Amino acid sequence: VSAEFDAATLLMEEENYDQAVVVLLEFRNNYPNHKLVKDIPSKLIVAYESQDNWKGAAYELQKIWKQPAKNSEQRETQRIALFQSAEYFEKADDVDNALAMYKRYAHDYKRPFNAAIEAHHKLDEMYLKMGETTKRLFWMNKIVWLHLGAKDEKTDRSKYLAAKASYELAENERIKFDRVKITMPLAASIEKKNKRMQAALERYTQSVQIGVLEFTTSATYRIAELYAQFSKSLMNSERPSGLDELEMEEYVYLIEDQAFPLDEAAIEVHQTNAGRTYDGLYDEWVKKSFGSLAKLMPGQYAKFEKQVKYVDAIR
Repeated sequence: VSAEFDAATLLMEEENYDQAVVVLLEFRNNYPNHKLVKDIPSKLIVAYESQDNWKGAAYELQKIWKQPAKNSEQRETQRIALFQSAEYFEKADDVDNALAMYKRYAHDYKRPFNAAIEAHHKLDEMYLKMGETTKRLFWMNKIVWLHLGAKDEKTDRSKYLAAKASYELAENERIKFDRVKITMPLAASIEKKNKRMQAALERYTQSVQIGVLEFTTSATYRIAELYAQFSKSLMNSERPSGLDELEMEEYVYLIEDQAFPLDEAAIEVHQTNAGRTYDGLYDEWVKKSFGSLAKLMPGQYAKFEKQVKYVDAIR
């Protein structure tokens, strides 16, 4: 029995992996209770990796993960095997097993932090590819709170992933906000639309506070537009029937009173974004804020310099 195992070991040393796999699998099949069987998965993993047999390697890593751990070193080996098993299943396009392993890792291990955040990100990416929006939202939310709770362990990578997740969660809430129309009875529809706006505002603000520039300017622009769109929805809302001309005029004045603070808030937030030019920042979203300000405050922002040809300028 020992000779058979030694033969497999020699085949591994000679890098004759195809034959080594055959011998190792026969040994495990013939002597399932032998003490040397516990060493077979690690050897098979090396052999399968050399053959690009990622699924085979993933199953062997699963076996290592499932082995009883008696000390901290063995528990660390289990943790690494679990994560690598998920990676190899993903590499083999075995989506179901990859998801199962990443989810198990994300639920079981919050430390080390870097590996935990990557496991959550993998689940976000995989559900995005699958079009599973609800499940993706769940894991994006987990990314945000994992980062926020990391304290001194936060990294630039986790910061980026959390800001991105917060922004995309906000985008999901913004879509819901856009779908709510202000109709009669006015109070009920306004309350519903406001609830959606507050949910989006919370997420956009969270993204801004995390502090990744790529999402800061876009989130700020979106916040301003939420206020502006709410104002516009109020002004274009369904009018009550049965009002005479004077009553309708008074009703419109009341609506304008409700819309005015929203326009003011939109202007203030857009100006915050536009003000970033003083720090040398001018990207797509700052430019869009200037465009919105030109519509909201044309007297101040809708000014265009007259272009003069060089020849005309020297006459």
